[in-house]
Amino acid sequence: MATTRGTGTRSTSNFASIFIFIALIIGAVAGAAVGWTLGGRVGDRLLSIFAALFALVMIWLLRHFLGDSYPDLFARPRDKSIPPAFWLGVVFSSVIGGLAGHDIGLLFGVTTGALFGLTSGTVAGASMAMLVIVYLHEHPEEHSEF
Repeated sequence: MATTRGTGTRSTSNFASIFIFIALIIGAVAGAAVGWTLGGRVGDRLLSIFAALFALVMIWLLRHFLGDSYPDLFARPRDKSIPPAFWLGVVFSSVIGGLAGHDIGLLFGVTTGALFGLTSGTVAGASMAMLVIVYLHEHPEEHSEF
């Protein structure tokens, strides 16, 4: 493990927590933007799926572009990329997360597209972050920090 000033060893779980937090924020903002844009134009379920998929794309783009500079912070493998089969599972879980966000919105009486998008993007972001962290934890040869 690498050392930092004054602490001896650094905790790798802090990086996982930060990545989850970043994924939640980006997912919520991206989902709310889609919900605000498409609210009233498409059905609420379809809006929730679009919001979840857009949140997934935004988190992936952020990991892709900023992950080169901060690989620990964005849970990016240093040597290899994550296989396409894994990303198919992430997309599938994102769609399920979008539908779950829609149902959560109905449970709380949400009526606006922006709030449907916000809940769907947040759930999809959490799903993606958790899957990435579990994958990197189960494949330590690809990333030494998780």
